[in-house]
Amino acid sequence: MTDTPPPSSPPPTASASLKRPGTILGRLAEAVREQNWFAVALEVGIVVLGVVIGFQVTAWGQERADRATEQEHLRQLAADLAETERVMARADSVSLSAERAGNRLWAAFYEPTPPPRDSLMWWRIWSDSYADARPLLGTAEAIIATGDLALVQDDSLRAAIVAYVEETRQEMEGQARLNDQWLEARAAMNRGIDTGAVHQMLVETSPEFIDWVRSVDPTFTFPTESRIRFPLRPEELFGNRTLAQAAWTMRNTKANLRMGRDRIREDAAALRQRVEAHIEP
Repeated sequence: MTDTPPPSSPPPTASASLKRPGTILGRLAEAVREQNWFAVALEVGIVVLGVVIGFQVTAWGQERADRATEQEHLRQLAADLAETERVMARADSVSLSAERAGNRLWAAFYEPTPPPRDSLMWWRIWSDSYADARPLLGTAEAIIATGDLALVQDDSLRAAIVAYVEETRQEMEGQARLNDQWLEARAAMNRGIDTGAVHQMLVETSPEFIDWVRSVDPTFTFPTESRIRFPLRPEELFGNRTLAQAAWTMRNTKANLRMGRDRIREDAAALRQRVEAHIEP
């Protein structure tokens, strides 16, 4: 008779493998069956402690990443503010000659004797100079728009950044209105002083101007004295109330533009100093 092989034992079930004493779940199940509550508490404590430590490690890593991002934003913001200060200072320097010429042109309307025609023409030419200065708001606006402003730890600095952006935007809106007023006044002044006469004055005294115009349009023909249709006559100019008002508006808007740039530069410098105080070496 043949030997019958013993029946093979069934494979362990999933629940049995989960309850092996080598695993936390297995040890916990064994302790519950044995009503070893101290062991149960110990195993649960180990699990909870592991979860807490995991959360703490994750939070620590996130905190380091947030601080690195904050420092990067602050460094870039400080650079933008410093550049804004430079742009405003340069615009002040470039506009100085134009402002002085505009002041002389306006004051000439109230002098007892009209100044020479050549002086008037030069004041008109120089008063036309203009420097467009715009603050750098990109970093500050991006920090606010993306929600990264919350990464800035100091409450007062966060408020200062928001206030700076809002105040600078309002200042730039005022600058835009002043620019429009200045352009309207300049157009009125150009209706009273033939631009052909202005070109003629520049041709007579500035070879650089001739070279620049011909680089733009080689076919341009400069006017001569005999071709000026509306020559400048100081007596007629100073008897024109509309031109007197235009000269005042050009002078006044330039002064207000400078004051606006001063405010923007001062605000940028004040915020930059506060930002730099929070940048780690």
